[in-house]
Amino acid sequence: MTARRIHLRISALFPCYGAIVLGIALVAFLVGNLVASGVFERVPHLEDEVAYLFQAKVFALGRMYVPSPRYPPSFFAPFVLDHAGKRFGKYPPGYSLLLALGVLSGHPWLVNALSSALTLIVVYRIGRELYDPGVALLATALGLSSPFLLLLSGTLMSHPTSLLFLSLFTWLLLRTTRSTARRYPLLAGVALGVAFLIRPLTAVGVALPLVLYAVARAVRDHEGDLSRYLWLVIGFLPLAALLPAYFWTLTGNPFLAPYELWWPFDRWGFGAGRGKYGYHTLGEGLRNTATNLAALSTHLFGWPAVSLAFIVLLFLVGSADRRDALLLSVFASLVLVHIPYWTSGCIYGPRYYFEALPTLLLLTARGVQAVARRLRSWSLLPYLTLVVLVLLNVTIYLPAQWQTYRGWYGVTAAPLEATRRANLHHALVFVHTESWTGYVPLFCANSPLLDSDVVYAIDLGELPNRQVMALYPDRTVFSLRGTRLMPIKSSARQ
Repeated sequence: MTARRIHLRISALFPCYGAIVLGIALVAFLVGNLVASGVFERVPHLEDEVAYLFQAKVFALGRMYVPSPRYPPSFFAPFVLDHAGKRFGKYPPGYSLLLALGVLSGHPWLVNALSSALTLIVVYRIGRELYDPGVALLATALGLSSPFLLLLSGTLMSHPTSLLFLSLFTWLLLRTTRSTARRYPLLAGVALGVAFLIRPLTAVGVALPLVLYAVARAVRDHEGDLSRYLWLVIGFLPLAALLPAYFWTLTGNPFLAPYELWWPFDRWGFGAGRGKYGYHTLGEGLRNTATNLAALSTHLFGWPAVSLAFIVLLFLVGSADRRDALLLSVFASLVLVHIPYWTSGCIYGPRYYFEALPTLLLLTARGVQAVARRLRSWSLLPYLTLVVLVLLNVTIYLPAQWQTYRGWYGVTAAPLEATRRANLHHALVFVHTESWTGYVPLFCANSPLLDSDVVYAIDLGELPNRQVMALYPDRTVFSLRGTRLMPIKSSARQ
């Protein structure tokens, strides 16, 4: 049976691709929620997540920052800054603005699950734009099986929302190259602007080769048509300009990112003053790249060391064309722009490469198709191999990954659940902990203004605790050690 006949039979079995894609997206949304609840307990585990959620709560109050608390060490959380009397998260505002919608709804963990589900729909549209429905559908189905996608869908990291808007940008830009309608470049610019407000460096990495391709094509094929890309600039610039304005509001300098207030060495580039050890080199950047690529070769699909195999085979068998080269250039660009950054960021997978997922999914589907065509009478073999690999991922790799990240960094929702079971009201709770990880779930239960019904503070000892108690003179006071909640006698408050 030839690959063409396989494709025709698949088309006959699934005449309505759109309904299948919607079903895949729905399952992805449900699995994302399952990961958020069953693996991460709907609480932040990384410092980044703490800062994003805090800032989302600030935005949900209609503010860009809140006043610093009277005693900041008693309410310390990583990547939440106290600067010039202001308290705010250190990251760009885009993701936290979107996450604020989840905060207002009472379900912040839904934002990433929904973003990933919508991304799979856009991946299908990109696949239809570049290739055919069969490749587009296979890429979308592969996305549903990807541990990379599913794990981050359950977190409070910024990558899934960045992925969604960069995927939209990619699709809209491809539509722009085939249409004279102004709405496509305008909306592409808006999508890129939102992505830039979420993850600026990632947005540049993904957009650069795509914009160069679009402009080169316009110059080559339609000399007078280049002006329509001004609409992309019109859509992008107003949003991009919000980033320095936001920095100026928080730090007093439009070119001083809050990153550098927390860690002065947290800057992009090579040389002195960059990186944890004060000097970032090309060699260190390449080592970080090797770390991420090694992780990607398994974590992309959960296939041990061969997750990129079909992409490699696509180019080895000589079936790759300009469309494939374009997608590969997007991935390569994203890899290259992160080499000058001092850390690999390899937690929850090689997450700095997460926004390359649409290109990796489509190139993998193309690789399966190319190998099937080369094998001719054995063309079923790559599809059967794919089924076996997906089953190995679902039965072995995915469960192991989810088990690995339960209680990651020692963070658990158990202390917070203990206080909720106690049904506390108008209370102040001092949390005894050896590190920030024990305080994180409770910190995130606080209002940014520290005026919630139950306020959680770090137990720093008798004198600091008394100073905090003085701020809440009419509240019942408790001490929390692990999950053991004990009232503090009134004599201890004197």
